[in-house]
Formats: sequence, structure tokens, C-alpha cells
Amino acid sequence: MLTDIQIKNAKPSDKPYPLKDFGNLSIVIYPSKAKIWQHRFSMYPNGKRKEKIRRGGHYPSMSIRKLEHGEIIIMNYSLKELLLQRNTTQSSK
Repeated sequence: MLTDIQIKNAKPSDKPYPLKDFGNLSIVIYPSKAKIWQHRFSMYPNGKRKEKIRRGGHYPSMSIRKLEHGEIIIMNYSLKELLLQRNTTQSSK
């Protein structure tokens, strides 16, 4: 589970790298210091798997706190539902 502090402390490197959270949601740290939310998902057109990536908003305008309160919907997925899934999974461990 990502925290606001982890995202703030993430330093850019020579290549973009993701900080993974839950439900294939991650925030990508770019060399230009940009931090952008993205979601990976798979589609199966004609029975063949095809991976897609959708990018959401920039951090900090779309913060982890806003995500946790379910105030923002990214890429047609309700983050509130994803958070409920994550919290249910973590509480069962």
C-alpha cells in the first residue's frame, strides 16, 4: 500500500519507474520529476490477450488522500470499490 510520504520521497532516475499500489494501479516517476497515476489492465479481443495502460492525473493534484476518500474516479473505475477490495484483502491476512 502506497503512502503519501513514499510518493513525495520518490526521486526521479534516468528512466521512468512505477511505484505499485493495488488493483494494477501505480504511480510512475519520470526523469522530468512528473508523477502520474496509471492503471494496467487486459482486454481479450478475439480471444487474444492485449495489455492496455491508462494514465490518470498528476500527483499532487490527484493525491493518495483523495483516492482513499473515493473523491475521484479514474479511467471508469471507482477507486472506492478498488480500495474496498484492497482493505478486505489486507484485513483477511
